[in-house]
Amino acid sequence: MMKCRVLALVLAWGLWGASLPGRADVPELMIDVGDQGLETNLGFGWGRLEWDGQRSFSWIRRLEGDVWFDLAEAGPADFELSAVPYFTPHRIQRIGLYVNGTFVAEWDCPHANEWSFEVYRAQIPEGLLVKGRNRITLRMGYTAGEQGRQYSIAVDYVKLDVR
Repeated sequence: MMKCRVLALVLAWGLWGASLPGRADVPELMIDVGDQGLETNLGFGWGRLEWDGQRSFSWIRRLEGDVWFDLAEAGPADFELSAVPYFTPHRIQRIGLYVNGTFVAEWDCPHANEWSFEVYRAQIPEGLLVKGRNRITLRMGYTAGEQGRQYSIAVDYVKLDVR
């Protein structure tokens, strides 16, 4: 099973959500990357929507992928990402996380020769997210593929819980 190691503080992205129980004033933001209609918030680097029989997802097919989202309020946040790197037997995928252009974290993700989405969690410190429009950039160490198609990581969903 693939495990990732968080090397620093991380970022987040999200789009829509409902209020959390007991915290009606603070929304949990979530984007299910494979949901039709939400792909308009996926910026540079994303491929088409796909289905593996269990979940919808989208590949980041470049060395980086952007997600745009709006926040009603800024603040520190808890972040969650469900993703799986493209398997190559000889390389470890490295993922750099940026919030509004500022580097905030890096993960090394050892590959396993299996299709297993893992959940990555981290915290975004105060001052990185702003009220209004935000850009999250996910930068990978490599792309790989076959028949002219390139892949870096497949993303199922992203969640952001602003504290």
